[in-house]
Amino acid sequence: MALQNHSNRRAESARINGAKSQGPKTPEGLLKARTSSLTHGLFATEETLKQSVSQEGFLKLRESFYKYWKPEDEYIATRVDELTFAHWELARLMLVRRSELAELHANTGGVLQAELEACKPGSLVYRLEVRINRHQSTISRLERDIMRLKKFAANQGPSQESLKTNEEPETPPPTESETAEIPAPSPAPTIVNSPPETEIRPVM
Repeated sequence: MALQNHSNRRAESARINGAKSQGPKTPEGLLKARTSSLTHGLFATEETLKQSVSQEGFLKLRESFYKYWKPEDEYIATRVDELTFAHWELARLMLVRRSELAELHANTGGVLQAELEACKPGSLVYRLEVRINRHQSTISRLERDIMRLKKFAANQGPSQESLKTNEEPETPPPTESETAEIPAPSPAPTIVNSPPETEIRPVM
């Protein structure tokens, strides 16, 4: 009987605890729980990054790149978008590297020891350096591609549609009143051929 009462008390306690809060339910609370353990976001999912990065800052950077490069067509615009993504990711990687180095300096107690730890292959700082170098190479390649494409577009010259606006308008045919005012051409003078002069020689 005592065992049954103990089981009933445990069941009642479980029902009471189960009725209490089991975590966030609102979108704001779920977002806060999802990003509570976020440190740098290098391995975060796309959905988490959308909620943790500044979309307004990214759009402002993209607008400045479009203003600088002035893409002539959609193909060059895609290159400018890729360049914007590369610059945005590079800035994020460098920020993470700076914070990781500061943490290493604080934990190791010396700059030399922190640098030695950072240079070890496989460490987070070492992997960050590899990714930073890769992004810098990508940025240089994209800038060369954009300049080459813009030069090619400039050398193509105006299109046939743009040349139509520069054509001279056709002159309309003269009306009857305009033709009546034009005087008739004067007849050409007649040329009379004179006989050739004969040479007179003395008789011997």
